[in-house]
Amino acid sequence: MNNHTICNPVAPNLWAVSNCFDQSTFDWLSRLHLAYDESWHRHQDCLEYRLQLAPESKSYKPLLQIHKEMTKSMEQIVNQPLEPADAKVWLDLPDFHCPVHCDADLLLVTYQVYLWEHGANVPGTTFSHVTPNVTIPFAPNTGYINLNTDQKIHFAMPHSDGGRLSACFQWRPKM
Repeated sequence: MNNHTICNPVAPNLWAVSNCFDQSTFDWLSRLHLAYDESWHRHQDCLEYRLQLAPESKSYKPLLQIHKEMTKSMEQIVNQPLEPADAKVWLDLPDFHCPVHCDADLLLVTYQVYLWEHGANVPGTTFSHVTPNVTIPFAPNTGYINLNTDQKIHFAMPHSDGGRLSACFQWRPKM
């Protein structure tokens, strides 16, 4: 998050966010999938057609630092004391799909930022806890904040024709 980030409530415990990162941070994150010296993996719980920046990657520690630095701002938005849980960069490949799900109950906040897309039919995220559903469309340097106190059901459109890159930051309640 930066001084120019715009955060708008769109449903209970859900915010649409734009201008998420300053230009240099956005450019760096958006090009991680092109770097020859980054490491990607697919762990056993990862969705099909998704790769994740590996913890041994050279950019993983700077990603964790960004996560830590945005905690105070996130606490102000959601009005909850938070502790960083996980930071990820996901590369969703063509034919990616994300089933209907709720975030794990141990996660209090998820902040997903869309970085890069290629191809057609690249989904954002649809939340179905309200009527009508709320969709956060995929657009670079935008995303959403989900305060997970109500276990919102959400999903991405099934079987994307294109690929996408996203950063995801998650927090748990501060003990």
